[in-house]
Amino acid sequence: MKLIFKDKILSTNLEALSSDDESEFCIIANEQISGKGRYNRNWKSPKGNLYASIKLNICDLQESCKYSFLTAVAISMVLEDFNLIPQCKWPNDVLIDGKKISGILLQTNGKNRLVVGMGINIKPFTETTDFLYSSTSLIEYGIDVAPIDLFKEILKKFISLRDVDFCTIVTEWKKRAVGLGKKIEVHLENKILTGIFSGIDDNGILLLDDDGVISKITAGDVFFGKKE
Repeated sequence: MKLIFKDKILSTNLEALSSDDESEFCIIANEQISGKGRYNRNWKSPKGNLYASIKLNICDLQESCKYSFLTAVAISMVLEDFNLIPQCKWPNDVLIDGKKISGILLQTNGKNRLVVGMGINIKPFTETTDFLYSSTSLIEYGIDVAPIDLFKEILKKFISLRDVDFCTIVTEWKKRAVGLGKKIEVHLENKILTGIFSGIDDNGILLLDDDGVISKITAGDVFFGKKE
């Protein structure tokens, strides 16, 4: 898959979404000046960390949800190669020791273009960003790797998983899922739900068990225990 390198851009996702290139490709940038997370949250993007997007052509956008879980598994597998123990946090984060090391953002053009964006903290930084909980970085675990080298390894895993059936992806994700079987809070737009995180279904929807009543949650922010 073609790799496009950029120095400083608004964001890799925006670049991939707006490109006239009809092929599948990847963009990696040294720095983003307008990086975003879910719900348009601000994501500071200083040099030294990994900012990349994979642009895919898919026939059915209904299948796009699987790529959040696929990407989390691919990132986790690479981190495991560094002897780390990553955890997947629903729906699109990867943690180390309960702290965020990676975020994933899917965006589409509403037709047949899916962009899978990812950010990974290689170096620590103190700039204000809209994290919902603590973050960490690879350098804090003694791992200093070039962003491009890290991305190439993730891309290899991503491509190898792309044709794997989603049930297998879900199984791999669950092996690394944080909070599975425990009480969680899910913050929705206008309410907070509590219950036991009993898993995800074959579409990646979170299953919340509140005394035997199962709620299916398609979007929200998950917290373990009560959010301060």
